[in-house]
Amino acid sequence: MSSPASPEEGLKQCETYWKHAQQLEQFDKRFAYHIRYYGVLKGLKLQKQFPDAGNVRQRVVEELELLERNAEFGKMADAKSYVANAALRVFKAADDEDRGGRSSSLFTVAKNFLAASAFFEAMRQFEKDESLPDIFVEKQKYAQWRAREIMVAVRQGEQPPPPPANADS
Repeated sequence: MSSPASPEEGLKQCETYWKHAQQLEQFDKRFAYHIRYYGVLKGLKLQKQFPDAGNVRQRVVEELELLERNAEFGKMADAKSYVANAALRVFKAADDEDRGGRSSSLFTVAKNFLAASAFFEAMRQFEKDESLPDIFVEKQKYAQWRAREIMVAVRQGEQPPPPPANADS
């Protein structure tokens, strides 16, 4: 993701992770912790970029308070593999649903691909240089592409083309 042009744009990027974390809380608090944490990391960078943006500071503090409730998850040695496996499960579920045509809502499939993409992005928190391992880069690109392809078709009132047979899923 590129550097935001304004505090509002940056906050919107952070909100993506915080909303996903909130949704995940009821199913997997540990996974939710790491997704929220990545949003906070982005928020802290945003705060450095826009030091006078009080709304950024306030929102980051609110999310930090939520993180403190489950701080034990941040100390677990296997956090990277746990988050990677959870992100891959979300991606696989979206891909299986897409390939199997089992979803009653194409919008839901697209939304799940976008969530998987965000979860792969959150894997950057475990890398010193914030790079993303190649396996996640490819899956993230595919998830973004497929979500966009589905949504364009839906907006045009059409069925999306079937996913490619040779996709690395």
